[in-house]
Amino acid sequence: MSQPPPPPSICPRAVVCFVFGALSPALLLLTGIPALWMGVRSLRAINASDGRLRGRRLAVAGMVLGGLGCAAAVFGSLALVFVELRVRSQRLECLNNLRQIGGAVLNYQSANNAFPPGAVPNVALAPEKRLSWLTALPPFLGQKTKDSREAQALYEQLDLSLAWDADGNAMIAHAAVPFCRCPAHPTDDPRVTKGHTHYVGFAGVGHDAAELARGDPRAGIFGYDRVVRGGDMTAGATQTLLATETSRDNGPWTAGGSPTVRGLDRVDAPYIGLGRAFGGMHPHGLNVLRADGGADFMADDVAPGFFETLTRVWREE
Repeated sequence: MSQPPPPPSICPRAVVCFVFGALSPALLLLTGIPALWMGVRSLRAINASDGRLRGRRLAVAGMVLGGLGCAAAVFGSLALVFVELRVRSQRLECLNNLRQIGGAVLNYQSANNAFPPGAVPNVALAPEKRLSWLTALPPFLGQKTKDSREAQALYEQLDLSLAWDADGNAMIAHAAVPFCRCPAHPTDDPRVTKGHTHYVGFAGVGHDAAELARGDPRAGIFGYDRVVRGGDMTAGATQTLLATETSRDNGPWTAGGSPTVRGLDRVDAPYIGLGRAFGGMHPHGLNVLRADGGADFMADDVAPGFFETLTRVWREE
């Protein structure tokens, strides 16, 4: 009497395929691709075994899991690329905003032989009630784009003799000015704060920097009652910072005071980063505007003392 055939044994390659597939949701391509390759090999071996090998379902399950791991890796990589492109696009848009502001400041300087003061001069008003230096820029915007025309129209509606929050002017304070807004602000809701600016001018070093007299070694470009001229900068325009971005304590673009002019208060050091006095928009640093109109990205690990030096106009030898 003949012996019955032995029961089919499980295909070792199918087992390996399933193990690789089970690991692929965590290890992605590292085990996903081997799972697919081993799955094909095991199915071929099972088909050619004439019933001596089993494990087809195990191999198919391993291939499915491996495929999911590979798909997750591909989609994850695409997502990372998209995020990186978005971060770069926002940083470039922010740089362009600062360059637009810088160009207008230089045009103002050329016409008036001085930089704009930190707030529109008005002896009847406290600095924080005056109109900001940003409100002086629309007539000097170089590019006649839709945004610049809208900013000019807003400027023409301002009453320069009144406070920024007086009747009439208050309406302009809530109007959006695109070149005053960074697209990367982490918490800003444009539906609520569309009139806020995300850019501030440097007043120098100290919480009272905007109130310092002309020639003070701590003073920066923007002071409430001082005028800075191009030749005043000891280290030159390329080594003197004019303005930067901030995600903290933003306020109306038309408002004098801290919404638009800030000094480097040493109790805030280090100065750059999310929740800090400056920056908080872009990973690893912030965009800065120089007094020559150029804008660059500055790393957030810059030494506080060096950052202070860059904001001072009259530097001690």
